[in-house]
Amino acid sequence: MRAELPRYPVYRPTESEWLGELPQGWQAIQLARINTKLTNGFVGPTRDILRDEGVRYLQSLHIKGGQIIFDTPYFVSPEWSAAQKKAILKTGDVLIVQTGDIGQVAAVTDQFADCSCHALIIVRAKRKMIDGFFLSAVLRSHYGFHSLKSVQTGALHPLLNCTNIRDIFLPIPPLPDQRAILAFLDRETAKIDRLMAVRQKQVECLQEQRTAVIHHAVTKGLDPQAKMKPSGVEWLGEIPFGWQTNRLRFLVKFKGGGTPSKANAEYWTGDIPWVSPKDMRSLEIDDAEDHISTEALADSASSMVEKGSVLIVVRSGILRRCIPVAMNTTEVALNQDMKALQATKIDARFLMFFILGNQDQLLVLWRKQGSTVESLEQPQMGGTYIVLPPANEQEAIVAHIDREAAKIDTLIAKYQRELELLAEYRASLISHAVTGKIDVRGLVEPQSLEAA
Repeated sequence: MRAELPRYPVYRPTESEWLGELPQGWQAIQLARINTKLTNGFVGPTRDILRDEGVRYLQSLHIKGGQIIFDTPYFVSPEWSAAQKKAILKTGDVLIVQTGDIGQVAAVTDQFADCSCHALIIVRAKRKMIDGFFLSAVLRSHYGFHSLKSVQTGALHPLLNCTNIRDIFLPIPPLPDQRAILAFLDRETAKIDRLMAVRQKQVECLQEQRTAVIHHAVTKGLDPQAKMKPSGVEWLGEIPFGWQTNRLRFLVKFKGGGTPSKANAEYWTGDIPWVSPKDMRSLEIDDAEDHISTEALADSASSMVEKGSVLIVVRSGILRRCIPVAMNTTEVALNQDMKALQATKIDARFLMFFILGNQDQLLVLWRKQGSTVESLEQPQMGGTYIVLPPANEQEAIVAHIDREAAKIDTLIAKYQRELELLAEYRASLISHAVTGKIDVRGLVEPQSLEAA
């Protein structure tokens, strides 16, 4: 928080231990006392009510980062929507996600007025007490997020409902102060968002550059003067003389995985890393979130994978965008959504980089058609032609990629850290403003308040 931002001149204690002190003139009021409507959107099966067009039908997946983003088009008929009156939205209504990504909140803008919604909590604020957009900002703040989390029920499947959020205390300043805070936050968060967008674009450009470096090295080699020849594979194009191609199945051994019985708790108390897609967050795997016992290994389709294998996700929604690959630096077991490629006639790290550098083409070649969950097919994988430079060139290419990727990764890490700090500052600014820790009334132009 910037040191120069002022505080209110006088604070007083509140009933809420979490809120602590509030500025003089603010109140701590329970949610139940500041709304004219607190209900759920339609709760029930949706398969038979969805249409290709009609009234937009908002769901939890549309509530992202404090906004309504209608990037997945769901519609219901006007007649059905009119019959579900309690689920029809007005400008300023606040939507709260009930299950899954609990803590996601957004206010309804004019763009989404008269839409209908599914399984979302709808809060309609008393306009003489609180602006709906200010209420949304409070519930999206650190204080609001932890307040919602504190009243959720269910350990395995967390849930919020209208009853258990009624008693949450909210900081309520006078309406002119609410407008001043909203105007200040609109201006300041817009500045932060613009800077974050620039940094995010820089990260994306660097990631594209990294992929391009890898792609060129594993398909064209390191010598810009090398004589080229047709590879015989349309998507590969020309490759250097001295390089060969071969089908992947002749270069590796495939090994699959499996899941031991969840009913036997002892199976999940061992020390064997059991790798699943959630562990594939880096290019080296030395451990996993889950571990199984030797008895579990013997009693399932999983088996030990020798270190130095190429691990690849073959079933996951992430395969719409990329192919997660890594090498294991220790022996591991795999779940059924993974494959191990144990290299026999190719450098394993060269193969890993070949997959990374050609993901777009390989996703087309390997993806199973007509599947409800994105998956890769072993026959298609095995039948794909892979370039095969001489062994010494494979080693040199891997070393080159390590050096060049490390430089790019350093910049990516720098920008990603800046993004994290900006996001933290943005969240802190909102939280401090809506809970009265800073006084922004004198930091807003009068015309901004008139517009608000």
